[in-house]
Formats: sequence, C-alpha cells, structure tokens
Amino acid sequence: MMSGSFTWRRVLISSGLLLAFLLAAFVFYLFGIGVLPFARGSRMGAYQRLWRALDRYYVYWDMTPIAPGDLKARYDSKIADAEAACRDMSGPCEPYRLALTEMLAELQDGHTRVFPPPPHAFPPVAVREIEGSAVIVWIAPESEAETAGLMPGDIIVTVDGLPVEDALQRVPAWAIAFAAPHTRTYKRYANLLMGEPDSPVTLTVEDTSGGRRKVVLHRQPWPKSDWQPIESRRLESGWGYIAVRTLNQGPGLIKTFDATLDGMMDAPGLILDLRSNGGGNSMWGDRMVGRLLTDTLSYGKECFRARHPYHIWTKGCHTLEVQPRGKPYSRPVAVLLNTNVHSSAEWMAAGLCTTGRARCFGRITAGNTGNPVPFHLPDATVYYSTGDFHLLDGARLNGLGVAPHEGVAWTLEDVRAGRDPDMDAARAWLSEVASQK
Repeated sequence: MMSGSFTWRRVLISSGLLLAFLLAAFVFYLFGIGVLPFARGSRMGAYQRLWRALDRYYVYWDMTPIAPGDLKARYDSKIADAEAACRDMSGPCEPYRLALTEMLAELQDGHTRVFPPPPHAFPPVAVREIEGSAVIVWIAPESEAETAGLMPGDIIVTVDGLPVEDALQRVPAWAIAFAAPHTRTYKRYANLLMGEPDSPVTLTVEDTSGGRRKVVLHRQPWPKSDWQPIESRRLESGWGYIAVRTLNQGPGLIKTFDATLDGMMDAPGLILDLRSNGGGNSMWGDRMVGRLLTDTLSYGKECFRARHPYHIWTKGCHTLEVQPRGKPYSRPVAVLLNTNVHSSAEWMAAGLCTTGRARCFGRITAGNTGNPVPFHLPDATVYYSTGDFHLLDGARLNGLGVAPHEGVAWTLEDVRAGRDPDMDAARAWLSEVASQK
C-alpha cells in the first residue's frame, strides 16, 4: 500500500510540475507578444519584444514604404536615448511615446499606432477639401466660430499666416498615417487646424462674397451633441433612412437597428447611410447586413500570418459570410459612403456594395482595415494590424477601399446651399427603380 501511495504521489507531483511548467511557458509566451497589461518590463526590452511580435504577426510589411530592418535600425538609437532620458523619471516617458509614435507612423497604416495619441484638439469647425480648397463644412452650435459669423462654405486661405498649401505640410505624420493616398489627403485637410489643446489659431477666411477677414479660434474639446449611434427618419415617397454612425457599441446597437428597421418594413426603398462610420465590431455590421438578406452571402476573406490568441489561434485565410437573420428587408437599398468610412464599416460596405445587394453612392471608403491587436508597453499601448481583408475579386481592401457604384463629388455651392448630393443621387436611383415596376 505504501508503494502504491508513493507512486501516486510521484505522479501527482510530476503532473503538478508539468502543469506549472506549461503555465509558466504560456505566461512567458503571452508576455512576449505583449498581451499582459500588468507585465511590461523595461522600455528597451518591451520595444525589442514589440519588433519580434511585428515580425511574426504584422500583415502589411509588403505595403510599407520602408523595409522593416531599415526602420528598426533607425529607431533603435532613438528608443535607447529616450530610455536614458527617462531613467530617473517616475511618470510616463514622453520621448519614448513620441519615438514609438513617429516610428509606427512611417508604416502608413491606420490600424498600427500608439494609443493614446499625442495630446491634440481642434477649433469648433470641421474642414474638408472641396474643389481643391480647404472649406469649412460644419460649425459647432453656440461656439466662438458661430459667434464670429463663420458659415459653411467659407474658404480658409491662411492658417497662422501660412498659405493653406504650407499649413497642410505641418499636419503631423501620425495623423495622416494611412495606406490609401486618397485617405491621407482627406485626413490632411480634416486635421489642418489640429494643434495643442487650448492654443489659438488665426485664420484668414474668404466668404461667399469673396471678402476676406481674420478670425481667431481656440482649440478645445468639441462640445457634446445629441449625436446618436443610429438615426432614422421617413423620407418623401415613404422611403426609409437609417444612418449607422458607429459599430463601436454593445449589443444594444443591434436592438436599436432591428427596432428601427422593423418600423420601416413597408418602405418601398431604404437609404442606409454609413458615411463617417469609423468601424468597431464587425459582428454588428454582419448582423445588420443579415437583416437585408434572404440567402447566405459571402463577401470576402480575411488572412492571418500566424496564430494569435486574440484570433483564437487562427492561421491562414477564412471566408467571411453573413447569414440571413430575422424578418428580411428585401426591397431596394441605397448605401451612402465617403472617405471617412473605416475598418469594419468597410466590411459592411463590402457586403452590400460588392455583392449586388445594394447600390452605393458617394466616395471611395478609407481603405483602412487590419483587425488590430494590442501590445502593452511601458507608458503606452501599441495596436498593430494582424488581419488582411480581401474583397471577392481578390483585391486587398487596405490601401484601396470600397468604391461606390456612382461617385458623387461635392461642390462649394452644395456646401453653401446646404445640399446633400449623395442623398440626391440615392433618391434619384430609388425613383428610377420605382418607375420601372
């Protein structure tokens, strides 16, 4: 009996030691790929581990404008200098964060960046490129910009005394780090007035009469608005309109969408507005698209270079499908797009615009997708792309975007008159479809 008991004790001890070894090895593996927020190590050590993770998992090395070895060689010394500068500091090391931010910006990948970004703010206006000019397209209500008499359609001529062409070059690289050239241009104009929080910016603006004047605004957090993740209304002829502003919400987003669509099942046509949807959870996009289908829909594939726990150790490519869900809306659907549609919202656009389910209007989307995962370092968290999305024709979505069936170019007169030419184009198509029945 003693011999048998001794044998079982040895088995239990050996099994416990083996489990402890496997657990330690797994924890060490998780530490190496940066997913443990409480185990970050030294700054230089974390930087080296980040590079090993990028080398193994990052999916866009063939798209970056610089070879990875050259990039790392240039930043090794900068990271070492930053670590030395902060060796005796107890708080966050800003030189370290800045070096990481500058390094990752060179990849020109909107999903690979340092979080949080450097401190920044905007004056209470939004700027877009319209007909080659920097045009104010939105003004915060009850703001100093409204008090100053600025109007949508005013053209910015100078920023702090610099011509717009020169001021555009001051936009930091991290704010325009995207793969698609059209998105870099869009973001350069959108971030034209970005700067340090609470700092002033002096604009020379040209109004509708051609008159010019100087206006001083201040960069501050934008005021709260009544913005909702899903907005809806009935249009003329009974058409339904649903705007999906984000996919970065919980399950309540789907409940709201379902309730909204259920109230529009009798609409002869539907306009689905995805403009400026920055993405979020692709599952929510798939579930929304599922309400517009009667059959299973394949809309692309996603590929991973290596197995990662955030993707349940999936490797290689898998097909992306949407299953019909609930009572389907099977009537015509028009989708509105613009260059500020990103990430999983682009997956949603791909499911509707590249498969024949909907007719799409506006401008090509951002071409910014990557299914990023976090890597925790001292003073910062880096997110980097691990998923490479391909459209049905095999083309990469990143750097390309989803193109609308009908491109719509906004004019200065559209902005000044308060017109929405994307909506006008969608309405015209729905009217044409209705007339053919």
